[in-house]
Amino acid sequence: MKRLGFSMQGEEENTERTARGKLKFHDITREFRDNIQGLMQDFVAFLEDDFSTPEALAVVFEMHSWINSGIDENIFSLEEKKALVGLMKTWDEVLGIYDFSLLDGENDIPENIKKLAEARKMAKDLKNWSEADKIRDEITNLGYKMIDEKDGKFRIEKI
Repeated sequence: MKRLGFSMQGEEENTERTARGKLKFHDITREFRDNIQGLMQDFVAFLEDDFSTPEALAVVFEMHSWINSGIDENIFSLEEKKALVGLMKTWDEVLGIYDFSLLDGENDIPENIKKLAEARKMAKDLKNWSEADKIRDEITNLGYKMIDEKDGKFRIEKI
């Protein structure tokens, strides 16, 4: 959940265009709609079959695997990510398994921690490893941890 929320940050400003010339963050592809529809049908079918919760949870885990792969490959548009959060909220009404406060947690990071994280990223980009380590330790001492993601991205979590 947190990875999905983190991957949505800043996408409103993203104006990357696809090969078809459409703005990437507005697109919902047919393949995405078909995948979502298939997952939802499987989920409902298992719950209607004498409330087969283990099988319904297997569909949830299948969806999370698909979401994580999509985040790693950066294939979801902003609208698709919002649709995924909507689907999770729908399923949460039945199973009560998600903590949506994780999506709001990024706004709770103090500005000084965000600035330190950016400074650490810059130090890493310049291959100044000792400075990057020093800043990481400072962030940790302030009660946060910085988690490096693929493609030079990072996220910050409260310890």
